[in-house]
Amino acid sequence: MASRSPFGKESRVRILKQHLAEMGAISTEAAWKFIYRELLWFDGSTGLAHLYESDKAQPGRPWYDRTVVFTDMLRERFGNIPLEELKQQIDRLFRACLEKLLKGRGMILEENEIVEALTTLQPASKLTEEIVQAATDDSRDSETELYVPDTDLVAEFAALLVRRASMVQPQARVNALKVQR
Repeated sequence: MASRSPFGKESRVRILKQHLAEMGAISTEAAWKFIYRELLWFDGSTGLAHLYESDKAQPGRPWYDRTVVFTDMLRERFGNIPLEELKQQIDRLFRACLEKLLKGRGMILEENEIVEALTTLQPASKLTEEIVQAATDDSRDSETELYVPDTDLVAEFAALLVRRASMVQPQARVNALKVQR
């Protein structure tokens, strides 16, 4: 029997629950930051937060200016932090899954090496190829776990927010659906 994928539904839900527990009480006002920290990522080709398809968010393309504004807005709303600090704060779910995969393969990386590999078009780290290879190998190893569509994950996210943040279902659903837009 193939091993459970660090990127599979069971693993992602466990990681989200762990991250929620680490936060303690979550207010309605702070829930959006939690969602963005978990699910938003940086586009390595632009060095900006991912807002829309990468090819349309390049300099001179229709979504580039919006992506710059969005990234600046996030930096401001996260406490006027530098871009490098924002890169450290978001994409927590994927990084946790990747870290779990790498540890399972005997590869121990520093957090900044993982962030660099994921957020930079041509990272200085030579470990990027090893990370890609490990992730590619894992996708072949996890035959028993099917891909869970994002809508399922958003629904589970909403349920977690209802339980942990004491939100009512309609408000949690609104916050969770904001992620899909």
